[in-house]
Amino acid sequence: MNKFIVVSYYTRGTPYQKEAVKLENSLMKHGVPYHIAAVPNRGSWQKNTHFKAVFIRNMLKEFTGVNIVFTDADSVFCSYPKLFEDLDCDIAFHLRNWKHGRDELLSGTIYLANNEKVCQLVDDWIRINKKLPLNWEQRNLQRAVMRRKHILSISYLPMEYCCIFDDEKRKFCTPVIEHFQKSREYRRGIR
Repeated sequence: MNKFIVVSYYTRGTPYQKEAVKLENSLMKHGVPYHIAAVPNRGSWQKNTHFKAVFIRNMLKEFTGVNIVFTDADSVFCSYPKLFEDLDCDIAFHLRNWKHGRDELLSGTIYLANNEKVCQLVDDWIRINKKLPLNWEQRNLQRAVMRRKHILSISYLPMEYCCIFDDEKRKFCTPVIEHFQKSREYRRGIR
C-alpha cells in the first residue's frame, strides 16, 4: 500500500479561496491526508497555473518518501481515492481523447511517485513552462512526459479521478474526484 498526500494551492485574493474550502471539506469528509496552501497572485491566470509545476516540486521536497497527488483547488473528492494506494508507477494522469482525435493530458489530478525520475520530470516541466509561457501548463507537462516516456512508468487514471462536471461522458461514471472548471469564470478577472 502506497502512502500518499493530496496537495493543492489557491491564489490569495481570488475566488479560488472559497473553492479550496470546498476541496478541504471533501478531503476531511473522506479521511484523505492533504496539504492546501495559499500562494501569492503572480499577475495572471496563466502565470498562476504555471506555478503548479513549482508547487509540485516543492511538495515532493517537503513530503520526502510520500507520493504526491496534485488536484486543482476547484475540485472535490466524492469518495476515498483507493486507487492511489495501489498505483505502481512514476506518474498517472487522465488522458482525454477529444472528438477531434487528439489525446490531451489533463493535469487537474496527477499522481506522482516521490522519486528521482519524477523530480527530474517536474524540473523539465518547470523549464518548459519558462520557455513556453503562453502554452497551457498541462500541454507543457505533456511535452515533458513525452520526452521522458522511455524512462518513466506511466499509468492512466480513469475518468472517475479527473471527472469534469459538465463533460458529456460524465453520465457514464461515478466521480471519485470531480472538477468544476472555475477558470471559465475566474481567469479573465485575475490580474
